[in-house]
Formats: sequence, C-alpha cells, structure tokens
Amino acid sequence: MARKPPEAEYENAERYLITYADLITLLLGLFIILYVSAEQDTAKYEKMTEAMGSVFSAPGSGTRTGGKSKRIGIGVANSLRDGKGEAISGIGGWGRGEKEGKGKGEGDAPPRLEDSVEQLRNLVQDAHALVILNERGIVVSLKDDLFFDPGSSDFLPEAYAKLAKVAYELKKINNAVRIEGHTDSRPVHSLRYSSNWHLSAARAVETAEFLIETGNLNMRRISIAGYGDTHPIASNKTVGGRRRNRRVEIVILRNPKQNKEARDKEKKEEKQKKIEKVKETKKKKIKKKKKAAVKKKIKKIQFRGL
Repeated sequence: MARKPPEAEYENAERYLITYADLITLLLGLFIILYVSAEQDTAKYEKMTEAMGSVFSAPGSGTRTGGKSKRIGIGVANSLRDGKGEAISGIGGWGRGEKEGKGKGEGDAPPRLEDSVEQLRNLVQDAHALVILNERGIVVSLKDDLFFDPGSSDFLPEAYAKLAKVAYELKKINNAVRIEGHTDSRPVHSLRYSSNWHLSAARAVETAEFLIETGNLNMRRISIAGYGDTHPIASNKTVGGRRRNRRVEIVILRNPKQNKEARDKEKKEEKQKKIEKVKETKKKKIKKKKKAAVKKKIKKIQFRGL
C-alpha cells in the first residue's frame, strides 16, 4: 500500500502578532501604574507652598514661577533640620533623639510651658484659634470653619499659614504632642466618612501629617485621637455651640518634670490659701473679741451710772 504524501506545511506569517499584543498590553499596564503612583495634587501643593512662603521667608532662596511665590526658605529648612538629634519630652521623660549626638535641650531644664503660651498666642490666637494652658499642657484649639471644608478633612487655603506657624513653634518645644479631632452631634452625610468618629480622626491625621512634614518633627512625639462628638465644649442645640464643638485641638502635653512643677505650684497655692484663710479666721475672732469687750465695758459703765 502506497504511503500518503506528507501534507504541505504553510508558514503562518501573523504568529508574531500574539506576542506583540501581549507585550504592548504589559507595557500599557506598566505605564498606567507609573503614572498613577507619580500623580500628585499640584493645586493643593501650590496652595501649601504659597502659604508656607508667606510665613517662612528666607532672603535669596527659593524660586518664583509666573509671578506667584512658590518658595520655602532654605534658611528656615536648615534651622528646622539641625541634624543634632532631638530630645523628646513626654510620658517617658527626657531622652536622646533617634540620631546620634547631643539632643536639643539635653542636660538642661525643660522649657516652661508658660513661656511658650504667650508666643503661641501672639502667633496664632484670633477668632478662629484659641490658646490656653491647663492641667494637660498647652491646648491650641482650631475651629473648623477656617481650617476645613464642611464635612471634609481637606484643608482650606487659609489654614496652611496658621498651621505652619504652629509647626515652627512646636519645633522649639520638645514635649509630646497629641492631635485631637472633634465634631458636633449632627450625623455625617458623606460616602467618604462613615461617622463623626471617622471624620474627626481623618482631620487629626491630616493636621498631624502637615505639622510633621512642615516642622520636620519626630513622629515619635505625635499621637492622634478622633473623639467624634463625645467631648463637646458647648451645647449642640445651638448653631454657635455646634460651631465651637467642631474643632481640632493640638495639645502640647506636660512632661513629668513639668507635671511635678505644676503640682508643686498647686500645692503651694493651696497652702497659701489655707494660711490666708487661717489668718482671716484669726482676724475675725480678734475682731469679735474686741466687740465683745467693748460691749462689756459699755454695760459696766451703764450699770455704774444707774
């Protein structure tokens, strides 16, 4: 039986297209990933840098584009980044920074918070920001109407300059800092935030990140808390009360030594009050005795006259 002749093989000239299509698809995916990872909010960045330039101006440094200032002073950046390590004062007390070398303020007494209060008041206190000193430490309370869009954690353009001043001052103080977010009691109507807790925490995070980046602060100093509507300072039944409750508080915490100084001061004041009270009581008793003696003398005189 005769063999069948082998079938002729036809060369497929278009086979390379499959490999080519796979390669193009992979390259397209790679470029999309690179583009997304490199993309940044340029409008927000420009607002921030302009605000920073108005606060930290260093002559002879920075660039200008299109007539608008976009500079952050190199001199300020150098002063904020001294490279000597940072002594952190907080729950654990005073210690060395992460970098080697003598920490700022190491071996010296911690700065008095009372001295820093006035500086912060001069820098930021107005109708939208309040600076107080209490048992926790220095509290910088920022109202949301100047700093955030309604129901959002995005900063308004006006917020950057004021926050930059706070960041610069925080660099001078080595105490631990807690950023606390607060809202009013009205529920959040947003797909971005599921609750008031979520919104308050997001605002605290945004504030902390800006302060850390702007002031070149050690992240170990910073803690964040979102309280939602659980810590009101006014009634939520009025418009004014709700406005006061919507706030972010930057709390510069007392360190153990400052806590001891504060307690000693309170004890001294209490002791002084007790001493004053005892003195006042003695004066009243003496006055009462004198009155009684005078009355007794008057009665004797009257009795002799009879």
